[in-house]
Formats: sequence, structure tokens, C-alpha cells
Amino acid sequence: MDDMMRAVLFDRYGGPEVLYVSRVPRPEPAPGEVLVRVRAFSVNGGETAARSGRLRLLTGRKFPKRIGLDFTGEVAALGADVTGIVIGDRVWGVMGRTGFGSAAEYVAVRAERLGRVPDGLDLVEAAALPVATTAITALRDKARLRPGERLLVRGAAGGVGNAAVQLGRAYGAEVTALARAANLDFVRTLGAHHAVDHRTVTPRELGLFDVVLDTAGTDLRAFRRLLRPGGRMVTIAFDLSRPAASLGYLAASAVHGRGRVRFFSGNPTRALFDDLAREVAEGRLRPVVDTCFPLEETAAAHRALEAGGVRGKYVVRVD
Repeated sequence: MDDMMRAVLFDRYGGPEVLYVSRVPRPEPAPGEVLVRVRAFSVNGGETAARSGRLRLLTGRKFPKRIGLDFTGEVAALGADVTGIVIGDRVWGVMGRTGFGSAAEYVAVRAERLGRVPDGLDLVEAAALPVATTAITALRDKARLRPGERLLVRGAAGGVGNAAVQLGRAYGAEVTALARAANLDFVRTLGAHHAVDHRTVTPRELGLFDVVLDTAGTDLRAFRRLLRPGGRMVTIAFDLSRPAASLGYLAASAVHGRGRVRFFSGNPTRALFDDLAREVAEGRLRPVVDTCFPLEETAAAHRALEAGGVRGKYVVRVD
């Protein structure tokens, strides 16, 4: 096996044009780690924010930097003490909170950050789904969504949003999807009972809900007011233009006003990936790929995501 590989890097913060493909040393799996031959990964808002420099207080100024949060592929090698996984397994996974790096031909990750991809699911299409673990956690574990409840999904056409619409319908909720006008028919095909152009209504015109799932991180106060008594609001984002104020509001919501806003960042482990595989195998969730890009056009995938209007996920094919 070649000890070098292709990977996507950037040497300075900036727009998508700072990304380039270069050859770097192929990682070796440490004890407890698995080496995965990456077949595809998706583009996520967190990594575009990191690449642009909006998270530089967290990411620092040491370059070159890597990108890529999730991936699908095949197990190529095992570190010591790894159990429950064998070479050749088809897997999906995430880098975890340790950083980026899945935009590459190989990645070494902790074994608990992996799960098996269901049989019959194409690995490139499957790369649209690791982020769906966030939707499972938000609706099932954080909001405890129940059949018959009213669910509002903000950003319903995006990566987490499209999965939340599908799962909300499968869990028996009445789903209202907020999306761009061009994506309203799309979110209806996912199972939304009501599809609303977010640019033509104000939050107070939407009515009241038992659960609000927010993927944007802005105007949290206005959407929190839509909660019925006993309602729950979950957000997976905060306002990057006002991070201190936004995070302060999230903290204050736990003690002030009606309904706490629950904020979390997805960090799935094997058990949650097993749940994801079950949702797919039982027909409650399907991957939605907007466009598939080759590795050399990763910058184009970032540019497309930042332009807005994605339906599902932008996926990058590594092979």
C-alpha cells in the first residue's frame, strides 16, 4: 500500500478557492483505531465556517489545515484492540470532535465512531446520511417527539432538515417544513404535511408547535415563542455573526421564559450509527444527494453549499 495519499487542504482562511488537493502521508491506525479507505464524504456548514475563518478562535492559525467531517468507505486496516469490525466492512462514520480530515483517500478514526452501512446502499449515496444521526438525536432524544405532535423544521431542505422531515413523518408528527420557494415541492416529497416559503412569512404567522427543530441558529427568540405549553425547541446552530450573544441567549433560555432551547453538536457513536442503519433498512429514511462532485472539485461543492438552496447533501466522491 502506498504510504502517501490525496487529501484536501488549505493554507489560509478564505473562500472556497483556498482549497486544493495535495499528497500527504497516509495515516496508520493507532490502538483502538480503524483505517478506512474513503469512498465519499459530504460538505457541511461547520467546515465551510471553519475554512472561511469564522471559527478561527477554535481552529487557530496553524496551517495547512484539513477539511471533512464525515465519510463512507471500506475498512482497510485495524489497530490493536479493535473488536466488532473486520477488514472489508462497508462503514460510515465521523471524525468526532477531534477535528477534520475525512476529505482524503484514507482516514484513521476511533472504532466507536464507525457503523456498518446497510447492505444494498451505495456508498456514495450513503455519504449523505451520517449527518442524519443529528436529526435522530434531536427529535428522538432531545425533543422526545411523540405521535400527533406538531413539528416545525427550519431549513427543511438541507442535510439535517431533510432527514428531520422524513423522520418526523415516520414518527407520526404533523410536519411543517420551512424552506425556499424553489424547494417546497421537494420537502413535500419527503413527507412534509405543510411546506412554507420562509421568506414570505414571519414566525408568528406559523402558529404554535410542540417541537421546533432549528438548523439556522438565527432569530431563536422569535421561533421559541412558537412553542405550545410543554413545547420543546432544539437547535444545532448558533448565529456566527453574533456568537457571544447567540450562545448567551441559549444559556439564558434554560432559566428564563417559556421553553428551554436545547443546543447540541452531533457527535455520534456506533450505537447511533446502528440506529441510523435501522431507520434506513426499515424504510423510514433515505439518502438525498443534490449533486456529486469529484475530489478535485471540492471547492465547487463548498461554493455550491454557501450559495444556498441545497436539496439534501452535496457529496464528494473520492475514488
